Amino acid sequence: MQTREIARLLPEVFRATMGDGSPLDGAVGAMAELLDPVDRRLDHLERYFDPFRTPTPMLPYLAHWVDLGWVPIAEAGGGDGGAAEHLRVLIAKAPDLAKRRGTLDGLTAMIRAVTGVADIGVREVDSVNRPFHLRIELPVAHRDLTQLVDTVVRAERPAHLTYDIVTVG
Repeated sequence: MQTREIARLLPEVFRATMGDGSPLDGAVGAMAELLDPVDRRLDHLERYFDPFRTPTPMLPYLAHWVDLGWVPIAEAGGGDGGAAEHLRVLIAKAPDLAKRRGTLDGLTAMIRAVTGVADIGVREVDSVNRPFHLRIELPVAHRDLTQLVDTVVRAERPAHLTYDIVTVG
């Protein structure tokens, strides 16, 4: 907000006493300077709600909005989470993934979106000894994502399903 915009909001009696160099002019000028960073952010507020344009520190907040707050993000120096770019895609896909939640297709899509690896397989193991069992097939080249895949499966699978994560290839 500019000084004159703030001054317009003041009662007439105050505006009448406001002149160059007056204490009120100084106070209103200081107020305008304090509001400037806020105004700049508000001018571009919509970018904070777009997962592809928001600053990386805002991603966990957006993820919580779409019930994905449990998804870990790897810090710049490494870590067990997925890359921030994968979380951006995941947040954008959240409405579609929510429709498929609890299905084999939904779990597969979630794992692939979080990890960014398209060739992860999720197969039902049809067995009398292990009903409702899944086999998650992780390519050898991506075995470092085992913990992340386990986190995704624990969060997204129906409670009655059991699973194994195996490396293949």
